[in-house]
Amino acid sequence: MNRRQLLGAAASTAVAGLVLARETPMLGGAGTAESALNDRTEPAAAWLDGMLSGDDLTQARATLAPLQPRVLELDVLWQWRRELAQELSTGVRAVAITRWDKAILLKGLAREAALPARQQRLAHSLFRTEIG
Repeated sequence: MNRRQLLGAAASTAVAGLVLARETPMLGGAGTAESALNDRTEPAAAWLDGMLSGDDLTQARATLAPLQPRVLELDVLWQWRRELAQELSTGVRAVAITRWDKAILLKGLAREAALPARQQRLAHSLFRTEIG
């Protein structure tokens, strides 16, 4: 890896970190974002990133334990346009456990569809995104 590639990777990581830090709710105090997420009713739909493996997959399945999650396809944008957006437009609430890249994409797609979206970081690159 040369210097230019290293600087490019560092800049990309920094930008992604800033975007995720701005999008992720701050935790702390009595009314934490986590308690606000838990106070809501259970979502009707659950999605799981098909690219998860190892500890991330174990944690994701434990988080979604009472629900039967559907696996998100590799092309989330196409799946969103084909079926997920229509499902959410009927008022269904959904929760997705994904890697950071799909979390950013889902939040942007929800914003584009004028749907509320909340994110919570579960692990280093694992995020819970609630839409609706």
